[in-house]
Amino acid sequence: MQAFYLSIILMGFVTFLLAIRIIISKLFFNKQVKFINTSISSNPNMKKLGISCAKHDEMKCYTRSKNGLENKAAGSSCGCG
Repeated sequence: MQAFYLSIILMGFVTFLLAIRIIISKLFFNKQVKFINTSISSNPNMKKLGISCAKHDEMKCYTRSKNGLENKAAGSSCGCG
């Protein structure tokens, strides 16, 4: 009885590996597949929604001075500081 369960588990595992191999081969060997650009700074859909990179948000809020960082938006709703 244990051999029966072991064979079912083994067949399921082999089927799983076969499915993963098919998915990977379609992704890497199909020339028509285009990966979307997930970088916020260069994604046009993110720009349409008004979403910007956290680094750029920080650059808007702070400026570099001789004494270190100064908050340009002190007391505002900038989200920095």
